[in-house]
Amino acid sequence: MEGLLAAERGRGGVWMGLSGLVLGAVYGVRGLGALVWGVPLGVLGWTRRWRLLGWWSGGFLASLLFYLLWWYLPHAKQIQHMNRYYLNHQLLPHSLWALRENILVNLFGHHRGIAPYLFLHLPVETLLVLLLSAALLIKKERWFQAPQTDGLAFLFGWLTVFVLFCIISSYAPSRYYVLFYPALAVLAAVALQRFPLVFRTVATHRPSRSLLTGYVGFQIGRLLNLPGRFEDGIPFLLGLCCGGLAFLLMPPPKLLTQPSLNMLRALCIGVWIFFQIAWTTDWLTHLSYTQKQTSLQLASMLPKNSVLFGDAAPGLCLFNRFVNVPVLPGLCNDRDPLAHYRSHPRYLALLDGRRNLQWWRRRYPTIFQQKPLLHCKVVGFGVVVYAVPTSIE
Repeated sequence: MEGLLAAERGRGGVWMGLSGLVLGAVYGVRGLGALVWGVPLGVLGWTRRWRLLGWWSGGFLASLLFYLLWWYLPHAKQIQHMNRYYLNHQLLPHSLWALRENILVNLFGHHRGIAPYLFLHLPVETLLVLLLSAALLIKKERWFQAPQTDGLAFLFGWLTVFVLFCIISSYAPSRYYVLFYPALAVLAAVALQRFPLVFRTVATHRPSRSLLTGYVGFQIGRLLNLPGRFEDGIPFLLGLCCGGLAFLLMPPPKLLTQPSLNMLRALCIGVWIFFQIAWTTDWLTHLSYTQKQTSLQLASMLPKNSVLFGDAAPGLCLFNRFVNVPVLPGLCNDRDPLAHYRSHPRYLALLDGRRNLQWWRRRYPTIFQQKPLLHCKVVGFGVVVYAVPTSIE
């Protein structure tokens, strides 16, 4: 954004070079950063800003070259093995049916779906971005100067790329949503700044007004659709009713005056503050230290030279001095993971009921013929710890 704005003053090259440098460096610490590479290329190429594209590409390639020489080539075999694992086992759907299921679950799923999750946690920001999107599609004349328009295109492209990724991926927990929070926040701020014009544009356009109101009704229905209280069709029915009413009924003219819209903007800010306080308060009142407590409990239970294996092992060794070996089937240490520490007391620390637990059961069934040493909740997840018999090999 700063590069596009500085370009109007004749100093955009350096900023664009830094932008490319940063986006290349992001890949070194977070491989999913590669998803956004095409967005600045597309924006600068579409607007034929060849000079800025050259600066951006120079910084980008310099960053990637440093990564290639300093990190990738010395560790190419390990990186390729890990990338293959994450792509083949976790991210990519293996059939068209799996792709369909991913789209439905990741978009509308009750717990982790993007639409209900964002509406529950960031309702104001989400609605503001939807309002701005609809208003920009409706309005024919240009609202912003060229660099601002290009910046908006970049932010919407960023948002679109990561939303598509989270919808398609077979492994898309809500922590991935943080990848598009920066773009969401900036676009919400733009919508808030231009709120009277944005709201008035959407409110006077029947199809957009109907779709957005129906979306809000649907999400409210999802929140009310608690087990045993409503039928599954309630969210859709409520969404259709809200959308239909919004299409037929025009908003009263008094609602669209400048003072009323300024008041509505202030109300949006107030609702945003309320949600931030509510979620922060909920977090503080339910804050627990189960991870630390379990780690210290294991320190008092197990010998000092113990070794913990499994997916939960690293998290349970933060507050003790045990050796931990994170074993992920198909990724690392999975041929004979227990053989390297025969002289130590060995234990399995696993997430209860997860895929990795089943892999261990098939591989070492005798471990699970005994009762677990520990079975508890840690940060909301079931964790089970088993002792490894000395006679297992």
